[in-house]
Amino acid sequence: MRIAPHLVQPVRFGGGQWLIGILFGLAAGMLVGCGAKSGPVRLPIVGKVVASNGSLFTGTISFLPADGQSGVAANAAVKDGSFQFDTTNGPTSGKHKIVVMEVPSKAKSLAAIKSAEAAGTPSAVSPVKQYEFTVNVPSTKPYHLEVKLPD
Repeated sequence: MRIAPHLVQPVRFGGGQWLIGILFGLAAGMLVGCGAKSGPVRLPIVGKVVASNGSLFTGTISFLPADGQSGVAANAAVKDGSFQFDTTNGPTSGKHKIVVMEVPSKAKSLAAIKSAEAAGTPSAVSPVKQYEFTVNVPSTKPYHLEVKLPD
């Protein structure tokens, strides 16, 4: 097949057109390179931690893959009894060990020190309480979880 010479126009970049061409090429390359992120699929979870006495719980909650399970650990703060994970920091689906740790408030810690001093015993801040549970995190979204702490 032969192309008529009058139909073929040479491409000439004059002035700043070459820069526009390079920038367009770079932008197109970046768009092609953007794809789905690799790695585990993290799930959003919204939940509550309910103390046995009904008080507002403050502390941390951790989701650790149960023995023999693969996945990533997920940690969040619990404030006024509520916690939340999203798709960037949540756990993966499957069986998990949940560790809930109470962080004593400053007022509780000061009260414990004053009480110990009044009793003539060495002052010590009340120990952190830790609770452990097992839960199966489903792959459905969103997942709501309520953790009830024992006495």
